Amino acid sequence: MCPQIGLIALGNIITDPRSPEIAISSSTPTATATIQKLKVHEAVELGQTRTLDNGVTAQPSIWAKFFSGLVPGLGDIRGEAGVRAASRSTSSYAFEKIVTREIFPDRETVRAAFGDEQVQQSIKKRHWQLSVFMVTGVQIAYGAEVLLARARERGVYVQTGVDLTAATGGVPVSVGAGLDASATRSQSLSTKY
Repeated sequence: MCPQIGLIALGNIITDPRSPEIAISSSTPTATATIQKLKVHEAVELGQTRTLDNGVTAQPSIWAKFFSGLVPGLGDIRGEAGVRAASRSTSSYAFEKIVTREIFPDRETVRAAFGDEQVQQSIKKRHWQLSVFMVTGVQIAYGAEVLLARARERGVYVQTGVDLTAATGGVPVSVGAGLDASATRSQSLSTKY
């Protein structure tokens, strides 16, 4: 028998997977009779952790060669400047226990569920342009802990150099200087349920 879990029930027909609590199928005994006969498969996982990590880095720059041959004994003078931007976000979820309950309906059961009068009315009302889904599994988390972290880095760099090969009688020598500065800001939030 398929137990109902809060507003979300196995076998419900929904239009938005992000809001599975809003079912368009009816909950009359006749409409749910086939679903209620299905065997519920249950799995229990202990000590689970799930992490999502996203990051983006960009570093545009511009360089130039100037005063070429203008100063006797000096070669090319080069310069480069640029900016750097990076951001990273991490979401980490830890669970003491996760219980997964699933049903595996056959074609006839799915056909009967989608043939429900309320489901058909919802589809017709939207001129057959409605995507519909069946809830075939739920996960219940116990002892959940959430850690959200975000970091942003911004920076600039400048460097310049001169080729002294002509001034040293053909010995390849280049000298230069540079500056690299950046700032990082981060924040995190941890919650236990």
